[in-house]
Amino acid sequence: MAGRPDLMHTIQLQGRPRVERRANVKYVGCHWLLDCQCYLACSPIQDNGGQAASGTQAGPEKGDTGNPPILSWTRARAFTLIEVLVVVAIIAVLVSILVASLSAAREQSRRVICQSNLQQLQKANVFYLQAFKGIFPPHRFEAYGDPLADNTGEKHWFHLLGQYARGKELPHCPTLKWDVQQDANTWSWSYNSKNIGYGYNAFFLGLYNHQDGETCRTYIEGRLWWPENRIKRPADNILLGDSNPKPGGDWSSTLWWPYINRAKEGLNGTRHRGKGGNLVFNDGHAEFRRTKSINPERDNTDQYIRFWDPLQRPKPSGP
Repeated sequence: MAGRPDLMHTIQLQGRPRVERRANVKYVGCHWLLDCQCYLACSPIQDNGGQAASGTQAGPEKGDTGNPPILSWTRARAFTLIEVLVVVAIIAVLVSILVASLSAAREQSRRVICQSNLQQLQKANVFYLQAFKGIFPPHRFEAYGDPLADNTGEKHWFHLLGQYARGKELPHCPTLKWDVQQDANTWSWSYNSKNIGYGYNAFFLGLYNHQDGETCRTYIEGRLWWPENRIKRPADNILLGDSNPKPGGDWSSTLWWPYINRAKEGLNGTRHRGKGGNLVFNDGHAEFRRTKSINPERDNTDQYIRFWDPLQRPKPSGP
């Protein structure tokens, strides 16, 4: 059958009738509609094998709803400049977060290694105590002519503990691989009293080259040759901790309680992230502590004295 003029077509969008048109076309046709989509209404065409000829309309098959099949596609489109810039900005933010996370993870690893170094030094101190009848090592002593002595002719506690440890590498915090900016000083690690980077609780445990009964203008007298059996609570008593050179570039080898504020002789809190530093105590455990929970706010007070004084002596009341 030839094409059927004046055939009423019902065109559907998503199954809903929208437009009725009277088209003088064959039933096989293509209508271009909205949104650049082509809806192709196709009629089944039968061959000549005893079936409908080309251009004729076949009757609806069983189960056919009568709606023409729909073929659709969407025209490809490029990204706009704004979309590209947004994607680039998101990637930049993600990269910055990733870099910060990796940097924090690396510093956390170095902090753990630092704690392990301090614990190994504490074990070396135990061997020293066994060899010297339970007396803590002096924080410094004369050693003129010794090749390990510094330019003042002295050796220090880390030289003594080095006999029982891995020598120079053990008292080396892994964070101190580059120049360190501290206040007005720029310094880097070296195996000497200025730049060793670990401080000894020397006023209480290793007082030497001072008079017995030294007070350093505090309410507590320091004593020479302190014995380990006089420590009241080893788990509370600091042995070593992170320390920076003092103003002028001297003495990173001590944590000197009387001058924690006056000469910045307390636990250093700028080396590792978290406003704190690593400490090892005389029972052998190491931990990261915030400086505000270790360093007293003012000198010559008994704030946090239990971590410094082996006898945990409070300040007497009165003027």
